[in-house]
Amino acid sequence: KKVLDEYIVEEEVKPVKKFRSFDEETLKYFGLGYVEKITLNKRGGGEYTLYKRLLFPIRFKEKQIGIALRRTKSTDVPKWSNQPLNIDTGEILYNYDNTIGKSSIVVVEGITDVWAYHELGITAVATFGAHMTDKQYKLLMKTGADIILSYDGDEAGRKATKKAIELLKNKANIYLIDIPEGKDPEGLDRKELLILYE
Repeated sequence: KKVLDEYIVEEEVKPVKKFRSFDEETLKYFGLGYVEKITLNKRGGGEYTLYKRLLFPIRFKEKQIGIALRRTKSTDVPKWSNQPLNIDTGEILYNYDNTIGKSSIVVVEGITDVWAYHELGITAVATFGAHMTDKQYKLLMKTGADIILSYDGDEAGRKATKKAIELLKNKANIYLIDIPEGKDPEGLDRKELLILYE
């Protein structure tokens, strides 16, 4: 088994108190931060620097194994950058540590979709995009929980839902949340999301 190392950020990370419509408590709980500049490794060797980035810690098995960096200016590229370079998000589920002992788990695409459900007191994990890998499926199976699929209301989300059902059928109780066309869980009003969940 591959042991995932702790990923340490050397630069100063400032806590973020306001982001979209999230409660400050949610941002604190998931550790959203901001870095004025951060030096990262290039794939071919060497380093490069990104400026003014939101920093989303990626925790798995009780340690920070990586970070996702998101631009704050729409003109900056790339929009997202994951570190370390060898992090394979297909081998983990975002927020997986919080699924222990839960009877049901919602599966979403993105980090902030997890946060939206968290604000409703509902445990969710993210697959880092519209695709459930075999390793992510195995992690879900280990929980023994009912699985509630809540992928985005677009073509990619529908394809991801179909593939996930094929993986999970006859292995777990599966439920679907029909997210409206062109929306994602985070983009819905919390009351609306709760109604869809119930």
